[in-house]
Amino acid sequence: MGLQDYPRPLNDTGRGVHWSPAPAKWGQDNWPFWRDFLLATHIKWVKLNDDGGGSAKGLVARLTNLGIMPVVRLYRQPSYPGYLTARETDYARALYERYGAVYFETRNEPDLNLEWGGRRPDDWLQQVITYYLDDRDKLAKVGVYALFPAFGPGGEGNPFEILVQRGRRDVFEKMVVALHNYCLGRPLTYPNDGIADLGQPLSQAEWLAAGDGRPEIANMVWDRWDHTRVSEARQKLANPKITIYDDWTCFRAFERMDKLVRDACGHSVAMMMTEGGYNVLQRAGTTGGDDPRYPKPTPQRTSELTMAMFNYPLPDYMLALMPWIAAVAKFGVQSPGFEHQGPWLTHVYDRDWGLKGELPLVQMLKDDPGKVRASGPVLPVTQQFYQAQKFEDRRIDDRLKFLEPMVQLEPYQGQDTFWRLIEAQFKEKGNGYIYVKVEDANGIAQEGVTFAAYSKDNKVRTASTKGKADQYWGNLPMFSAPLGTFRVGLYNQPSDMLSGVGNGSEGGFQLVDYYLTFRKVEGTGEAMLNIAQWRQTILNYYAKSGETYNNAETAGVSIKKVSSDTAGQSSSELWRLIGIRQLTAAESGSNQYLYVDLVDQNGQPVRGVSPLIAWTWEGRRPTEPAPPIRPDKPAYEAAVNIALGAGQKIIVWVQDGNILSDGAVNLQATPARPAPGSDAGPRSFYVLFQRQKLAPQEPPPPDPGLEIFKKYRISFVFDEEKMTIDEVKVTKL
Repeated sequence: MGLQDYPRPLNDTGRGVHWSPAPAKWGQDNWPFWRDFLLATHIKWVKLNDDGGGSAKGLVARLTNLGIMPVVRLYRQPSYPGYLTARETDYARALYERYGAVYFETRNEPDLNLEWGGRRPDDWLQQVITYYLDDRDKLAKVGVYALFPAFGPGGEGNPFEILVQRGRRDVFEKMVVALHNYCLGRPLTYPNDGIADLGQPLSQAEWLAAGDGRPEIANMVWDRWDHTRVSEARQKLANPKITIYDDWTCFRAFERMDKLVRDACGHSVAMMMTEGGYNVLQRAGTTGGDDPRYPKPTPQRTSELTMAMFNYPLPDYMLALMPWIAAVAKFGVQSPGFEHQGPWLTHVYDRDWGLKGELPLVQMLKDDPGKVRASGPVLPVTQQFYQAQKFEDRRIDDRLKFLEPMVQLEPYQGQDTFWRLIEAQFKEKGNGYIYVKVEDANGIAQEGVTFAAYSKDNKVRTASTKGKADQYWGNLPMFSAPLGTFRVGLYNQPSDMLSGVGNGSEGGFQLVDYYLTFRKVEGTGEAMLNIAQWRQTILNYYAKSGETYNNAETAGVSIKKVSSDTAGQSSSELWRLIGIRQLTAAESGSNQYLYVDLVDQNGQPVRGVSPLIAWTWEGRRPTEPAPPIRPDKPAYEAAVNIALGAGQKIIVWVQDGNILSDGAVNLQATPARPAPGSDAGPRSFYVLFQRQKLAPQEPPPPDPGLEIFKKYRISFVFDEEKMTIDEVKVTKL
C-alpha cells in the first residue's frame, strides 16, 4: 500500500487540530458556532476523544458532513494495561460503516507512568507491542487503522524492531504512526537552527521582540534573563554536530521516527501529529525553563509559529498536523490545567495581551486557506454521507441529518405549482407530534390545508392546518412510532416530502416534535429545473443508442468529440459529452444559464472534487477552471451553473489532468442584437459529461501470409518459354 492510498479529505492541506480534551463535551450545545469556526479556519482534520461507546459520535457525523477527516481516540484512562473489547471494536465498525471514520487511536503515551495507572512496568515496551498488535488485528478486521501509539516528547527506544523480531513485518504495509511532537518554543528547524548547533548570540532587539516589544513581557518570557546571559547560555550549550537523532524534542521529531521505521522495515509509513505544536508560554522544560536559549512564546508568537508549522514543507509520509488544542472552557470543560495550555479559543490571555477570547492564530487561519497537498482518496461511504441532502438554504434544523436513520428532504421534481418545504424545526424533548403550517406564495398562513404522514406499511394519516388561535399549525401524533416511520408532505398535492420522520434523538429513543412549514411556489425556480430527470433521460438514451443526445442543434450548438485513438495516447479514460439539452422557454424563465453536469461511469453525479469544469468564449483566452464542485451539491442540481452573457458563444469542456474531453461549442445566449424574426427569447442549456474508461488498444492480428515467410523458405522453378512455374520448393527454417 502506497502513501498515496491512505484516505484523506478532499482538497487536503494537512491542517488540523486536536478538539476538546473531554469525550462527552465537544460543542453539541452550540454546534452552529463550531461548524462556522471549522469552515472559516479551513480545518481538514480533527482529532477527537470518544469514550469508546458513542460519546462523540455526533461530532464524527458532523465532521464527516463538512468533509473533515475525524481521527478518533477511543479514550480510557489509564491506557494500559488491558485489551480492546467488543464494545470498542463494534463501535469502530459502526463509525466506519456509517461515516467512514477510518483512523483510531487506541492508546496514549505508553512511556509515561500516568498511562499505566501510576507505575510503568519494567517490560513496558514489550507490552506496548503486544497490545498494539492486538488492537491492530482486531480493528483491521473491521476495516480501519489502529494508530501506533504516540510516545511522549523525547521518547526512547525503537519499538518497530520488536515488530520485526516477532515476525510481523506485515503490519508495516498498512501502518499509521501517531506523533506528539510538541515544539515547546523551539523553532521548526531545531536543532539545526543556528542556535542549538552554532550558538548564535541574542541581540537586545531580538530579546525585546520576543516579548512583543514590551519589556515587562520580555522579562517574563526569558525568565528574567537579559540578552547577554541568554547569549552566554547559547554559546555554552552549542553543539555543531547535533542532529535530529540526538535531540528530537521538537517539531521535526517525525524525521527521527521515520528513521526508526526505515531501520526496521526498509521504507516509510504514514504518520500524523495527533497532539503537539506550539502552546502559549510553554517551552522545553515548560514553566521550569530548562532550555534558556529560547523564549516562552507569547500568544502572538505562538500564532506565528503555528502558521509557519502549517505551511512547513512536510514529507509525503506526514499526512496531517493536529496540534493541541482548540478549546477547553469554551466546550464547557472545567479544567484550569488544560485551559492554561494555550487553547486557540480562551479568555486566559485577554487581560495581559488585549485579546478577545481567541489567539491571533484564529484570524490568521481564516485569512490563509493553506496549500492543497492531496485530494482524497475519499472512502465511498464518506462521500455518500456528505453528499446527502444539505438543509441550510431552507432553514431546516441541521440535527435532522444526524439522526439514525437520517431524516432527508425529497424535493419535488415536477413542473407544476407546488408546495416547498422552507423550514423544519426539531424539538428533542417533545410530545411526539408532527406540526405543519402551510403558506401561500406571499407567506400568508392558510387554514384548512390537508397534509399527510405516509408510513412504511402504506398507511396514510391526514390532518389539516388550523386557524389563528393555533397560529395555523395543524398536528398529527406519531403514536410513539420508531424513528424513520413517516414521509410527510401535503396530501394529494405536489409538494416536497420529508422522509425519516419519527420519534427518537441522537441520544436514544424519546418523544420529539417536528415543526414543518410549506410555502406555495408558482411554477418557477427549482420546480422547473428537472435536472435529475434530464440526467437520467440522457443516460438512458446514450446507453441505448451510443449517441449523444442534442436537441440544441437548431440553436447552432455542436459537439467536438475526442477520438478514442487520440485519447488512448494520453489516458485510459476520457470525458465523453453524452447530452446537450436546450431548455424550454418555461424552464429558462427570464434566466440565461449553462448547467454543466458530471457523472461517473455508473451514472452517479460527481461531487466534492477539485475544479474540473472549464469554459471560454470567442475572442477570449481560456478561463481558469470553475470553483471546486461542492460536496454538498444535491443530486437534483447540476455540478456547475454558468451565467450566459448576451452575445457570448461559450465553449465548455472538462479540464482533468491528462484526461481528454469532448467539448460543446457555440452555446449562445440570446444575441445582443437578434436578427428580425429570430428566436429572441432567453436561452439556457444543460450539458452532461460522463467519465468513461477506454477499451485497451489491441495490436492488429498477424498477417497469415507474413507468418509463413517467418517459418519457411519458398523457392520457385520458372519455365521462361512456357511462362509457367514448374516446381515449388518449401524448406522449413
